[in-house]
Amino acid sequence: MGRHGIAVLACAIAIAVSATAAGQSEGTIVAWGSNTVGQCDVPGPNAGFVAVAAGSYHSLGLRSDGSIEAWGHNDRGQCDVPEPNEGYVAIAADFEHSVALRSDGSVIAWGRSFEGQCGSFIADYIAIAAGAYHTLVVRTDGAILAVGLNDEGQSDAPPSNWGFTAAAAGRFHSLGLKSTGQIVAWGSNSYGQCDVPSPNSGFVAVAAGWNSSCGLKADGTLVVWGGSSYSRTGVSAVSAAGNSFCMLMDDGSVATVSSFGQVPEPNSGYLAVGAGYNHGLAIRTLASSAEGTTWGSIKALYR
Repeated sequence: MGRHGIAVLACAIAIAVSATAAGQSEGTIVAWGSNTVGQCDVPGPNAGFVAVAAGSYHSLGLRSDGSIEAWGHNDRGQCDVPEPNEGYVAIAADFEHSVALRSDGSVIAWGRSFEGQCGSFIADYIAIAAGAYHTLVVRTDGAILAVGLNDEGQSDAPPSNWGFTAAAAGRFHSLGLKSTGQIVAWGSNSYGQCDVPSPNSGFVAVAAGWNSSCGLKADGTLVVWGGSSYSRTGVSAVSAAGNSFCMLMDDGSVATVSSFGQVPEPNSGYLAVGAGYNHGLAIRTLASSAEGTTWGSIKALYR
């Protein structure tokens, strides 16, 4: 869970961060890192955002009124939010596609679909995740549906396909979080990204980079395994993309292990985070920032 009651589902690539709009704190988006195609140029008015998600070169922001703003690279239509642009409660993004969950439980994915990762899902869904070339959706009955590229088994039904509450998708692997606090991982394991560390219990959120996996425990301990190995305490939420991680800390600051530079100051008052391949997104409370900030840097930050 994020600070101030924001529920965070950290997806691949980014993630991608997902959140429910109703009843949450809201704020402005701060974007930093590579801005080659405008992925850090937050559209105005920069206010009223409750969730963010980032792809390789595009960004998504979910407003408290249930609408989505999308900006950055749009070569595959990943920024063309489907109409009607209302009623959305969660967002996710990866390489060149975007995914959104509506309040009625339906899901729509748009953008790059050469691998079959986009389309409409008219059913009772509760969670979403976007991988580089595949999409995961969690049904109200706890089963996960996966569509898109399946060359490494990442879009197969997971073992014991029941009891899931959240999911995350990497480049060629997938993660599912069960209501029991256990993580199930499947697909490519070339970097050990599917070898969930023991004890596999007490997890409350998952995220996935290209070759890495993240699990956040209820006590605020973040565990990262696979292509990257990392651990940290005091974490409230996490988003992963490529080989980068954005962490929302319990004190409202943002920490990163990334290639997209230092978090803009003042590093405080944040509510949610989203990691892209080469840029970061975060939501700051209205009380902490009069307007969003854009920052560019090539210096990696390890905090």
